[in-house]
Amino acid sequence: MRGYFDDWESLMLQLGAFGKTAVVHAEPDLWGYLQREDSDAAKMAVTVKSSGAPSVAGFDDTAAGFAQALVHVRDLYAPNVLLGFHVSAWATGKDLILNSADPVDTAAKIGAFYRSLGVEFDLLFLDASDRDAAWYETQTGKKDHWWDGADFERFRSFVAAAVRDMGKCAVIWQVPVGNTLYRSVDNSWGHYQDNRAQYWLGDRARMQQLADAGVVALLFGAGADGCTMYTDEMQDGITNPSAIDSNDATAQYADDDGGHLRLRATEYYQTGAIPLPVSP
Repeated sequence: MRGYFDDWESLMLQLGAFGKTAVVHAEPDLWGYLQREDSDAAKMAVTVKSSGAPSVAGFDDTAAGFAQALVHVRDLYAPNVLLGFHVSAWATGKDLILNSADPVDTAAKIGAFYRSLGVEFDLLFLDASDRDAAWYETQTGKKDHWWDGADFERFRSFVAAAVRDMGKCAVIWQVPVGNTLYRSVDNSWGHYQDNRAQYWLGDRARMQQLADAGVVALLFGAGADGCTMYTDEMQDGITNPSAIDSNDATAQYADDDGGHLRLRATEYYQTGAIPLPVSP
């Protein structure tokens, strides 16, 4: 932990020297694992002051002290940095989507844990999925990572409730890039299907609903190898294999998603960006 805090101080020094606004998504998933152990961060032992790192000598050896130490070092060296707190939808022990958990209740329990940290972060991060739905289906046999309309609405309600409860705007990250439109996305390695990018980017009203819920950004990309990317990550050029269902759109780009994200993002900005929420 001494090395960890030294690295954190080094990062903040470098970002402070950079000077412009930067975002650090602080330890995604960690907070969810901690909450699964105890809903009160002040009761969990974490090596902070006993690490011997001078920058955090004034903070208790608890999970709350850990969070407070991260923010303290940021405040000292890099006030230009926005720190993100990760809101894990499974932190309560009942997964929001897989277990159809109540979105408002789930957000409230995570909000209570967040307040037990005794310190304020600047943004909330929430993830859609770390892999394309068809990656899970093909590689593990699990078909429950596909979202239907009810799942999208549950997630939107969860985001809105978390924003209200914790008083921070939200970033949705790890939005899978796969789609069910282009022949390029045929569920081979690096070309797996998903429906989240097309659900949100294909309907401006749905993007407006996200903004109304407090979302300021959608970040696209996978958390594992073999998932669909918005570049030619597979280095296989323009691919148009036979359609596997109704994905009969012909790709004009070498992007592994057939160019879907490229085209939808272009359409979005040509129409005009949706104003971001100024505050939760």
